Amino acid sequence: MVHGRNLKENARRRAEYLRQREANVKAAAAAKERAAEVVRLQHEPGGRRELERVWGSEQEALRRLRDISKQLDKLHRAERVLLDERDRLVDVLRGRDVSWAMLSTWSGLSRQALSKRIS
Repeated sequence: MVHGRNLKENARRRAEYLRQREANVKAAAAAKERAAEVVRLQHEPGGRRELERVWGSEQEALRRLRDISKQLDKLHRAERVLLDERDRLVDVLRGRDVSWAMLSTWSGLSRQALSKRIS
């Protein structure tokens, strides 16, 4: 029964990770488009007015900057948690004599990178 619960928990985690990754990819694409628009507008005459059109007032631009920074901090914390869990899993699996090649295949990292992470 414990095994079935672990499978459900792992499936739930994988689904949540995929949802987060998809949201992050969409947010990154939108940010890239906004940045390209800003660069384009900076090189046009009257670019300042156009920049204000993109973000509105200076206050709105500052709020957006703050929001972006908070989102990045949140993503960095989430990344750190996932990296720590991955490193713990590699350490535990190595303790159970799972090969470096198997861990490399499943994690997508080289054997050398994995061994450095748990050193």
